Amino acid sequence: MLKLRFRNMVGEDLPMKELLSVSRGVGVSISIKKVKDYEALIDIDDLTKAINVFSRLVLIREVTDDYGIEIYRRRRQLSNDPGKPHLDTDIAMLMLNLAGVVQGDAVLDPFSGVGTISAVARHLDINVVSIDISSGFTDARGDATLLPIRQGSLDAIVTDPPFNRLHTVDSRLDHIYHQFLLEASITLKPCGRLSFVYPSYLSEYVEDALMETDLDLYAYGVQYINDAFSRVIMTLTKDGNKCPMMYS
Repeated sequence: MLKLRFRNMVGEDLPMKELLSVSRGVGVSISIKKVKDYEALIDIDDLTKAINVFSRLVLIREVTDDYGIEIYRRRRQLSNDPGKPHLDTDIAMLMLNLAGVVQGDAVLDPFSGVGTISAVARHLDINVVSIDISSGFTDARGDATLLPIRQGSLDAIVTDPPFNRLHTVDSRLDHIYHQFLLEASITLKPCGRLSFVYPSYLSEYVEDALMETDLDLYAYGVQYINDAFSRVIMTLTKDGNKCPMMYS
């Protein structure tokens, strides 16, 4: 039996959801014996493969065996460029993990910006097609509210949509989120996942838009930034109630 300790950075739900998503993707069977606070006891069928799972997790802190001997401790693998404001590489990795993406999946980032998500995905040998309304760091130029993608063709969408940095919401931003979520619902395969981040002050707009889709909540966490700002990390599954394996 192994004891896992997790990082306290986005709430208690995401660590186990990240573990389950990644382990399923690499074909490792995990039996969860106990979960309390930010710790878990698990049995695992293949320790060598388990290390491969642990090395990909963002929210893991350390893993010890029955005797308390450390067998894995997380070390940050990717760094951020302090000269460029962009999505933190840990958050990008976390979203990819929650989406359960593996090599060969059809994955899209429709708000690619400077390309952080696709860069992190390359570290995992996963190809992400990047689209943005400006084409500086993208594979193609395009509008995320009118995706040039076939219906039901994507395994996952992983992205960081734009938000008003003045912390106010206007009709244009409302429209972007509404149309983006509708497009995601159309272009994902059944049981495909959407993983994205957004500022908490946009929660009402996101929740209203989701009412018009067939996307079901898989994982939800909040990253506290400061007293005035926090971000929601959300992962949704298309027709999630038909995908019981996703909800162990």
